[in-house]
Amino acid sequence: MARERITRRQKDIARVQREERGRIRDRWRSLTRRPAPPLPPNPLFSRRQVRELKERGISLAEAYRQYEMLKRGAYYVKLVRPCRVGDGILTIPEREYHNLLTLHDEAMAAGRMMKFVPASGAATRMFQDWYRVLAGEFKDEGVFLSELEKYPFYSLLKERITAHGLEIGNLSGRQVAEFILTERGLNYGNLPKALIPFHRYREEIRTALEEHLIEAAMYIVDMKGVCRLHFTTPPHQWDLMASFIDQIKGIYEKKCGVVYALTLSPQSPGTDTIALGEDGQVVKDKVGQILFRPGGHGALLKNLHELRGDLIFIKNIDNVVREENLPEVAFWHKLMGGFVVEREREIHGLLREIKSGKIKNAEEYVTEVLGLRIPREEGKKAEFLYTSLHRPVRVCGMVRNEGEPGGGPFWVETKEGEISLQIVEEAQVDLSSPKEMKKWREATHFNPVDLVCSLRDENGFNYRLFDFADESMALVTYKSEQGRTIRVVEHPGLWNGGMARWITFFIEIPTSIFNPVKTCTDLLRPTHQPKETNEKNPPSQTGNFP
Repeated sequence: MARERITRRQKDIARVQREERGRIRDRWRSLTRRPAPPLPPNPLFSRRQVRELKERGISLAEAYRQYEMLKRGAYYVKLVRPCRVGDGILTIPEREYHNLLTLHDEAMAAGRMMKFVPASGAATRMFQDWYRVLAGEFKDEGVFLSELEKYPFYSLLKERITAHGLEIGNLSGRQVAEFILTERGLNYGNLPKALIPFHRYREEIRTALEEHLIEAAMYIVDMKGVCRLHFTTPPHQWDLMASFIDQIKGIYEKKCGVVYALTLSPQSPGTDTIALGEDGQVVKDKVGQILFRPGGHGALLKNLHELRGDLIFIKNIDNVVREENLPEVAFWHKLMGGFVVEREREIHGLLREIKSGKIKNAEEYVTEVLGLRIPREEGKKAEFLYTSLHRPVRVCGMVRNEGEPGGGPFWVETKEGEISLQIVEEAQVDLSSPKEMKKWREATHFNPVDLVCSLRDENGFNYRLFDFADESMALVTYKSEQGRTIRVVEHPGLWNGGMARWITFFIEIPTSIFNPVKTCTDLLRPTHQPKETNEKNPPSQTGNFP
């Protein structure tokens, strides 16, 4: 009987928690939900095209919403000022290092941490200059050929060329580019960026994916030795990524002394978007089918949400360092991990206080730390405080701006008139305005896409991440498609509008831990080059490419 009473009590507690979570969710949705745009009077899509949308997982309402956004054009954010150290960007004092490292290690040991790596992109953009060589449009082939030996895959390239009975020194730049980019040789132009060799060591060559495995083993391993990573993949290359991981997983488990829990997810076709032509009509292909385009990295919000994770590090596939530089990378990521745990504890404690009727500490935190204005009406304060704090938390590393392409940290004025911290991309800013251009150029820091996120509330339930995105921050730009100019829309960037309503903290981190590879020539930077090479014994590749 006693056991039955305990079971009933547990069920009652679970029921109350579900009801409370439901009330919070419904209230939040009622505050943030925007009415769907009215459908145009004349249908845009034929019955066959409606079926196309349905088969892809795109509702008709969503297609019309995208249409309205494309017709409206770009929505620009309103910059207030760029964030600087002491004004939106925090620095971590040395006296806090020990405490933050301890908090990180405790959460890591408990198995709360995972690494999420957006890796859906192909390597095509990385090799765009070499495609010019292949097309005969690059005038100075000598520069291209003179630097080949410095690339991590040079020995592999040489082997492929030799297998065809040729010598690399006798080939033109165009022929070499063909062996690098096409199926005749290494086929790198058709591989996901994750599988491109980034670094050469004395005895091996490592891809970007392999470097992420080694890095994660330094700061995301629980007490059982499990290291969790999740990679997104191009939909058509899921099997290729999975096969490569199967080949190398055991090798790196032995090398790093961990057990890897590796998962993959494709970028969902349901997140693809439509486009408009210059005539204002939905773009269709030669057979009358809708032309769908990838929805940008903001589409990965769905992948992140479906992980149902707890504390998640997010880092791009192309931002990796050589193994000898990993201690500094691991140190700063542990500090960031400890920082998010500390902020999470503060916020969860305040949420519990609000539910018990105490709001004083929450008032101070919301005004002094988050910079929000609290309603004067006493009856609205508690609800406002709760909804302001009941959100996912993100800690974003920021580096000094040294001319890298990409977004940065800004104070932004929201549609509601509040001032909030946001990561802003250049495409989100109206650079035709001298005032906005001035603010954009005054930025001192840059977003390297290095985040730690807390995705669960004070009761341990996962937030519904879509509720905290700002769909109005979708990017509308122009692209060229088979010789015609089209207007395209991308979902709000994952760390831009996709996280617009998260509680945000910016932390300054050293530039030395940010080493992206956006173009092939970035691999020639000193940070990606080996200090020593062994030409007599060229390294072999760990995994086997198709």
